[in-house]
Amino acid sequence: MNSLYSIVLAAAVAAAPPLSEYSRYESLDNTKVAYGMGVETDSNNRPLGAIRAQKQYGGMGGQFIGGSEEKRYLMLYKPRGYVTTLKDERGRKTVADLVRGCGARVVPVLEDSLAYRIYRRVMAALRNSLLLGWLFAGGMTGFLLFLFSSYAIVDYLLRDVLQLAAIASVWDELLMLFSLVWVIHRRVDTRRPLSSTANGIGLWIAFYLTVGVLLLMTVRPAPTVNFTGFRASMEYLAVFYLVTHLIRDERDFREMYLTMVIIATVLALHGIWQFIIGVPIPASWTDAAEGAVRTRVYSIFSNPNIMGAYMILFAPMTIGLAYACERPSQKVLFWLCGLAMCAGCLFTMSRGAWLALAAAAVLFALLIDRRLLALMLVCGAVACTLPFVRSRIGYLFTPQFADSNARGGRAKRWATAIGYLKATDPVFGMGYGMYGGAVAVKNPVLPWVEYMYVDNYYVKILTENGVVGVTAFGMMLLGLVGNGLRA
Repeated sequence: MNSLYSIVLAAAVAAAPPLSEYSRYESLDNTKVAYGMGVETDSNNRPLGAIRAQKQYGGMGGQFIGGSEEKRYLMLYKPRGYVTTLKDERGRKTVADLVRGCGARVVPVLEDSLAYRIYRRVMAALRNSLLLGWLFAGGMTGFLLFLFSSYAIVDYLLRDVLQLAAIASVWDELLMLFSLVWVIHRRVDTRRPLSSTANGIGLWIAFYLTVGVLLLMTVRPAPTVNFTGFRASMEYLAVFYLVTHLIRDERDFREMYLTMVIIATVLALHGIWQFIIGVPIPASWTDAAEGAVRTRVYSIFSNPNIMGAYMILFAPMTIGLAYACERPSQKVLFWLCGLAMCAGCLFTMSRGAWLALAAAAVLFALLIDRRLLALMLVCGAVACTLPFVRSRIGYLFTPQFADSNARGGRAKRWATAIGYLKATDPVFGMGYGMYGGAVAVKNPVLPWVEYMYVDNYYVKILTENGVVGVTAFGMMLLGLVGNGLRA
């Protein structure tokens, strides 16, 4: 009986009826045994798992359960649209459908490997987990899309909460590298070409990437820093490519979209809470002349300007969901989420974010619903009555602002950047990572340069990449806008 237990357990047929059912047949007449659901048998009703196991455990009572099993390999031409697996969680056609009539159970070579079997077991355990089942319901692809859509939260947890500096500094690059390998594996598996799924957007991005590579090869006063600056400038475009190739269907897109909206709503509510409690802020974030500004919200980000940009990105996307939904309750919910993001942007006290939000709102109204223009005028008039809004806007017209701006504000930074551009190469710029951003500030390789943030991405591109780089960037943006309007 112990031998029988060993064979059955090793064969992974524990899903069959209790083991005592097997012991009733001393000679194990295979034609009489009913193994139950989940146990695969051959044409002679022999359990395939037990046949494989008997090579390791030998015979039982002088009699083998089945004959020796010789491995046979089939070379198969897999048509497009089939995936190399026995079962697909998305219901797609598999290679198992092509070899059902071969007279034997066929397992893909990869899936028969130890590493792949471990992977399948781990993924199955994660999908069946009460705590993490929702996260791995879409398989590895769904998990990767979740990591991309929740990047801000994951990065904050690693850097500030868990303070895992070593992991926080490389996790995003490792995520991109693994995603690239996964995309290639999927495309090879399904025999689909590595073409863009972005409907023409990829051409403009490829154009900008090509110009960037040429600039990197042409202007490189400090090659290591230049490459780091190039990577920082192009990384988000690589993420775009990876995400568009990871998304399999409308379900993936919808889940990723909703995940980003939910996270943005949580961060907006966090920012509103910071405003209510008056979270402490560095003195450099405000001027003494702005007496009505008691705080500036930033949520989990390093400064209010990033928080404002994050809210601007997702507020129109969230309100757009309100127009796409049919149920009134969902419309109300998404409107409330969108308004929370607008409030979060307002409380950042970022004048640039306010201006961008107004421009985005007007563009949204012109494209989607022009009736919103009247509502925007009312909201703008009400916002102008708030003391902190009047203080932030009124400060622009004071002598204190003019003096501060000339000494160390954006006007001084932009003028300094343009001066360095003229002193080097106005056509091709100073080179990636040389001025205006985090890479340059952390790597001050030019002794004659006063390093600082320029607080303007267009000025940064112009300084580092010259007229050629900023022109290519503008062409890419116009191409993306044109593609969006056509869609």
